[in-house]
Amino acid sequence: MLSADPARSGIWRIPPGGVPERIAAIPGAFLNGLTIDPVTQTLYSCDSPTGTIWSAPASGGTATQWLVSQDLAPAQTGPGHLGVNGVEFHQGAVWASNTDKGTLLRIPVTDTGAPGRVQLAASGLTGIDDFKFLSSRSGIAFAALNSQDELAVVYPDGRSRVVLTAADGLASPSDTFISGTRLYITDGGDVAPHDSKLQEARINLAAPPRH
Repeated sequence: MLSADPARSGIWRIPPGGVPERIAAIPGAFLNGLTIDPVTQTLYSCDSPTGTIWSAPASGGTATQWLVSQDLAPAQTGPGHLGVNGVEFHQGAVWASNTDKGTLLRIPVTDTGAPGRVQLAASGLTGIDDFKFLSSRSGIAFAALNSQDELAVVYPDGRSRVVLTAADGLASPSDTFISGTRLYITDGGDVAPHDSKLQEARINLAAPPRH
């Protein structure tokens, strides 16, 4: 959560039927994406303008700058430019998207919990926002291409293909959620007519991938 009030900015826990509680203070950060390592119970969140991934214990405590990298930074500085955006913990690594650079990145988590070398997993994903993997064992990801009104499937070898477009009703897609063969897409409706909505689609991986 970003707030002009330093006492509110940071990561919050919202328990079912309970009172929201800030568990990690990160004043001034533009937090954009959140994921958890289920084993270590470490949270990771992105600060898009500064190219930073923060980490914090899910139980609450001090947040630290886990990784600051030019690979995560926007291509340009200024309003409207976002670097690291979506973030997912998957198969021992933190995966992150860079909206400005159209890239999907993999950052291994070492035995000490520190970040390993940033690896380029895929490129050419113009306007990529958030993304989700098909399953915990799959290397296939579904990425929302916000500025393009598109949804792309990204394969483990870095190839990708667009599977949904504005013709399917996409309007500034920002994230996805997968349940079995069902895909749910959040549309932000950033531009007129501001058609924000939740869409549902069926996953079909039969079509061949393309660059």
